[in-house]
Amino acid sequence: MARIYRHHLGPDQYVGRVDDRGRVYGHEPGPDQYLGRVEADGRVYAHLRGGPDRYLGRVDPGGTIYRHVAGGPDDHVGRVEGDGNVYARRPGPAPDELLGRIEGEPVWLAGGAAFFLLLAGTGAGSAG
Repeated sequence: MARIYRHHLGPDQYVGRVDDRGRVYGHEPGPDQYLGRVEADGRVYAHLRGGPDRYLGRVDPGGTIYRHVAGGPDDHVGRVEGDGNVYARRPGPAPDELLGRIEGEPVWLAGGAAFFLLLAGTGAGSAG
């Protein structure tokens, strides 16, 4: 299992977890909320009630994160490093933005799931 933390100036905030089966849960008061899943090949899906899960993107074994673009090449949006840090890619010479960190294994799969479903605001919470 991997625990996910959002980066803050003070102590990092615990926001969720990825279990050993790749299921992603957002931390809530009471039971955690199921948000989606990451598959062994790195593909990330947001859970949608009453419909099929929505494909968001993928993370490759090297840690590069790609957002799915229908009808076009996927967009390189971030990365997860071996130490568990997750970054959002910024255009131009600006340094990438540290979004959070992963504790546990597998770092690259949990990092991709965390990017889409818990840290960057592109996942289940914005899926409608």
